[in-house]
Order: sequence, then structure tokens, then C-alpha cells
Amino acid sequence: MDIKLFHNPGELSLGQFDIRRDGLVLTQDDTLETAVIISLFTDRRARIEDELPGLEDSRRGWWGDALSEIESDEMGSWLWLLYREKNTDETLNRAKEYCLDALAWLLEDRIADRIQVSTWYLNPESSGVMEIEVIIVKRNGSQERYNLLWKRLFPNYAEPSEFTIQTALLTENGEQLVTEANEGLLLE
Repeated sequence: MDIKLFHNPGELSLGQFDIRRDGLVLTQDDTLETAVIISLFTDRRARIEDELPGLEDSRRGWWGDALSEIESDEMGSWLWLLYREKNTDETLNRAKEYCLDALAWLLEDRIADRIQVSTWYLNPESSGVMEIEVIIVKRNGSQERYNLLWKRLFPNYAEPSEFTIQTALLTENGEQLVTEANEGLLLE
């Protein structure tokens, strides 16, 4: 069981999540959703070679990483580095790589056997909103799918009729098995 995170309605920032109570008890959840939200939307410290977006001068990062007993064990993702990027396939690929890296701990800790990440733009010409779908195959064979993270934050965006999806599959030993770019058409 985990404490469940909820997005604050009305907040425009992707980083506004909170906890809620059910009476005197914090609302709980038995899925990996909270772990996925924290892993993807906590800002990992940028590396020296990373170009910071816009006028950003902070390399950010979670303060708890300074207390980690394992030097390379860092929380979060570098998705925040894509904040000012153009809508390109390269940006989709970087987002996918950042997500796989941020979720790799699920494989290392033997919670999951496989992780699949797909990325696409809801409307590449105008919105700039990227959707990320994560499928986690647990050790018992069950799957958890998260494609609601950014959709639920932007409920007024309509699905595009044409889209490109970048997909990658990461195995338990960290190998990337599949990378695909599929263009598709949604039928109504």
C-alpha cells in the first residue's frame, strides 16, 4: 500500500500534486501510480553537460539525493529539461529515454520485469502537450498502465486525428529491446 497522490485541479503546473485524507487516514492506493508520478515529475539534478532550458540557471535536483548512500542513486527524471524544446521526434526520444531512466529502479529493485514507454504529442502544431504512456509488467505477470498522467492535467485537449508514437521496451537487465516510431490515424 502506498499514499495516493492527486493532481490539484485548477493548477496549470505539472508539478502540483498533493495527498488527501479519508477521515483521519491518508488516502492509499495499491498500484504503482504514486511511485510513477514521483519518479517522472520530481526534477532530477541536471548533469554538467545538460543544456538548461530557457533562462534557467539552476541544475535543480531533489535535496534527498545528497543523503543517498549510493552515489549514482538519484530521484526523479530530466523531463524538466524538455520544457522549452520544440515538438520533434528527437524530443520524443529524449523524453522516452528520461522516463526509462527514471523508472529503471523498478527493475533494479525487482518490482517489475519490463517497462514500456511511449511518447507522442496531443497536437504537435499548437499545444506542445506531450503524452507519456507507461506500461509496467510486474514480476507476477500483471500489468499497470499509466497514460493518464498528462491527459488528466489537460482534460480540454482533444485527441489528434494523426499522431506519432515513440515506443521503447526496457527489460529486467536494463536492455532496450524495442524502439519503434509508429504513425497512426485515430478512427472515430
